[in-house]
Amino acid sequence: MRREIAILACLLCLHGQTALAQDGRDKVTLAQARKTVDVPLERQLPEDGAGVADLPGPPPPMPDYISDKPVKLTAKERKALELAEDWAAKSVTPSRDGNGRVLYVHGASLPTVIASPFQVCDVELQPGETLNEVVVGDSARWLVDVSKSGSGEAESVHLLIKPVDAGLETSAVVTTNRRVYHLRLVSQRSGHTPYIGFTYQEDHVRHFKEQAAKDAKEKLWRTAVVGGQDMDLSKLHFGYGLKGRAAWKPTQVYDDGRQTFIRLPDSTATGEMPILLVRKASGNVLVNYRVKERTMVMDGLFDRVLLIVGVGSDQEKIEITREKS
Repeated sequence: MRREIAILACLLCLHGQTALAQDGRDKVTLAQARKTVDVPLERQLPEDGAGVADLPGPPPPMPDYISDKPVKLTAKERKALELAEDWAAKSVTPSRDGNGRVLYVHGASLPTVIASPFQVCDVELQPGETLNEVVVGDSARWLVDVSKSGSGEAESVHLLIKPVDAGLETSAVVTTNRRVYHLRLVSQRSGHTPYIGFTYQEDHVRHFKEQAAKDAKEKLWRTAVVGGQDMDLSKLHFGYGLKGRAAWKPTQVYDDGRQTFIRLPDSTATGEMPILLVRKASGNVLVNYRVKERTMVMDGLFDRVLLIVGVGSDQEKIEITREKS
């Protein structure tokens, strides 16, 4: 029994010595670590710079995965490329509407969307147009969202275009139920086109047709057949006074600002036509005229006109005076 107790006491002593030794080593290691942290980096490196090359530097440049190997084009292919580049380079100047939209004529040239990081470019399509698909050449660095404004026939699709960086250039194709849009996308650090729209050739044609129909309708409302001629009633002046008696006395006198018209009664169809004299300060001056469906037509405007038929005691005379309008 005593022997077993003695062996147990020896084992306890050995365990205590091992723990003390281990604790001492831990303290030395911690002290060394503190010393290493407290020493500046330049004091830790050798004075001759040995080992500096082992420190990590800037990352190497990204490899260019696009091959430089040229492709030989045929004459037809070179011509096609030339035509495409000529169209893309056309200098058709855009315009601007009252809402600040930069307007491109669709199909006249290649529109450019100028973007910048943290900004949004709004490309508005034609009202009533339905979007099918948007394909961007560099979809990793260009973001395109779709929004809408209006409702019914006035609903418009808006493409909200954002680049993730400056110095980017790519292309985009937008297909709709009416047409195809080809766009050039470029980005720069600052400065962008916030709102872009289009004008369309068919809109111009439709506008011209609608305007022509409107003008024709307005002309119909204000035009009447006077003296066998189509006259714009808004431009006619009827302020004339007649003095005298005669079987052929005019039934109507008017002018359109350029010519004077004297309408004679139907009874003059087979009778003698009067001569026409214009009263001036120097005296009466004979004026030529032409007749269209019993209407005497004179070039010019006159304050006083005399119509005379016959001579002597058989003479008949009508005096016409233009009143101020």
